[in-house]
Amino acid sequence: MGSPVGEKDRQDREAQVAVTLTKPFGLGKYEVTQGQWKEVMGTEPWSGEDVELAKDCPATFVSWNDATKFCQKLTEIERKSGTLKANEEYRLPTEAEWEYACRAGTETAFSFGDDKSKLGEYAWYDGNTKNIDREWAHKVGSHKPNPWGLHDMHGNVWEWCSDWFGNELSGGTDPIGPRGGSNRALRGGSWMFPPEDSRSARKIGLNPSHRFNSVGFRAARSQSVTETRQGMSKTEPVKKVFKSVESVTNSIGMVLIEIPAGKFTMGSDHQEGEAQVRVTLTKSCGLGKTEVTQGQWKSVMGTEPWGGQNFVQADKDCPATWVSWDDATEFCEKLTDLERKSGKLKAGEEYRLPTEAEWEYACRAGTTTVFSFGDDESKLGEYGWFNGNASNAGEQYAHEVGLKNPNPWGLYDMHGNVAEWCSDWYGIKLSGGTDPVGPKGGSDRVIRGGGWRGISGSCRSANRKIIDPSIRHDGLGFRVARIQSAQ
Repeated sequence: MGSPVGEKDRQDREAQVAVTLTKPFGLGKYEVTQGQWKEVMGTEPWSGEDVELAKDCPATFVSWNDATKFCQKLTEIERKSGTLKANEEYRLPTEAEWEYACRAGTETAFSFGDDKSKLGEYAWYDGNTKNIDREWAHKVGSHKPNPWGLHDMHGNVWEWCSDWFGNELSGGTDPIGPRGGSNRALRGGSWMFPPEDSRSARKIGLNPSHRFNSVGFRAARSQSVTETRQGMSKTEPVKKVFKSVESVTNSIGMVLIEIPAGKFTMGSDHQEGEAQVRVTLTKSCGLGKTEVTQGQWKSVMGTEPWGGQNFVQADKDCPATWVSWDDATEFCEKLTDLERKSGKLKAGEEYRLPTEAEWEYACRAGTTTVFSFGDDESKLGEYGWFNGNASNAGEQYAHEVGLKNPNPWGLYDMHGNVAEWCSDWYGIKLSGGTDPVGPKGGSDRVIRGGGWRGISGSCRSANRKIIDPSIRHDGLGFRVARIQSAQ
């Protein structure tokens, strides 16, 4: 939590601390709206003030105390209706929860990267409101969401957090801030403020009794539940919100998930060849929501390389296997040509295999655990096909894509089903730095993700294997990346 030394516009109170959040929580997809406030509280604190009146605009002119009362009353209403369990509650998020959700796995100044010139695509701030005589909080969700599907985490209104304000961030496990103080913490920036105030790490303090036209809040719900009161369906568990990332569908029906630019630690301390390195990815990319399927392969290549082979389930929605690295690369090149000719792809864009760094970054989806779902390998069967629920269970084939739970960014089968080709030559050490592409040459390529024949350990986020690029196998496939320019 906080910002690194060197981040533009960084403040001293943003000195970084490590944070561990041990419990999932639901967080409002948007700020609490005027319509939601009125339904719960029966009042209009913004009435008579200089605001835009609309049920989908943020509820403003609410103090920290007011926001806390809203959460308490909503808790009571939902408990009485049986929607909320006795040990569950609505509350304001802690600063740590707020920033964790805002960052959505990113380590850049904003959840979309470091380039604040793009802020207008994601937020209302002074440049597209106050400075052009649109001086009010705008309808929620009017701009792009962050990678976890949360809107307006940058700008529109400052958002109350539960913490007392402190000049130093509180780190550790499930931090809740200072024990006392005179001001409460707010996050997110607003329509009145410049871009730097909308950074993920920016924090200010305000007297909890104050009310303004640029201050609102969003609700958090403790415990990992999915039911919500009608009209508050925007409050969803974070693990569900993760799936609300942006995606596009291309001309052959392949869904691509938008993976944001960002920084992460690649590798693990688990075994040799995985020594950790820091990686910065400066460009977003579209990554296949699933492995390339037999149906997609056939629509592009017109062939069935898996035909007549053993240990294959022939189905349009099963992964295309028995494809070498060269085969997979040819598929990407041909799909690029098809989409350029049809006008679906710009001249500067192409399909290709993901690099090792892009693959692991997308697999981890902001996590630092052994798997994208945590460290408990007993849960692997909920997320992937491996020997425990496939080859050792009499189902000796790659299964239909997307049958298991996705990772936090909505990608399926990153753990298991088929091992996936990456673009890199294999190197004994991981390549770190900015936009790494691996060694300049070699004899073998990298595969990632494990497969239906593999043990659970081979499905770890950091696991990497070496293989001859000419090899074709029943447990080997790939997914595509779509990028702005070739390497």
